[in-house]
Amino acid sequence: MGWKMAVAVSDYENEEMLFLGQEWEYSLTTGETSIGRGKESAVKICFLNISRSHCIVTVHPDGRATVRDCSKNGTFLNGRVLPQEEESPLRSGDTLTLGNGGPFTLLFQREE
Repeated sequence: MGWKMAVAVSDYENEEMLFLGQEWEYSLTTGETSIGRGKESAVKICFLNISRSHCIVTVHPDGRATVRDCSKNGTFLNGRVLPQEEESPLRSGDTLTLGNGGPFTLLFQREE
């Protein structure tokens, strides 16, 4: 059992934004996956309202997944702001939005 994460870019006011409507998919394995614009992030998203270390998704050995917000710009799980530096459970079909009003949405699916 594992997890897949799709990163989707929605329409955004900035006409210079590249890759609108594109989607990227990642397989998540047991352990931590860092997401942010910093060079140390496993999933790099270079955009102004994305923090260098924005959030961390952890796939635990028992197969469950959690997310921890590490940003000052906010991480939203299914539209609700996550408490900073606390782990929140992820369920298959959940979406994360990075930053307040940003165009990046992450969709999580559990693989059987």
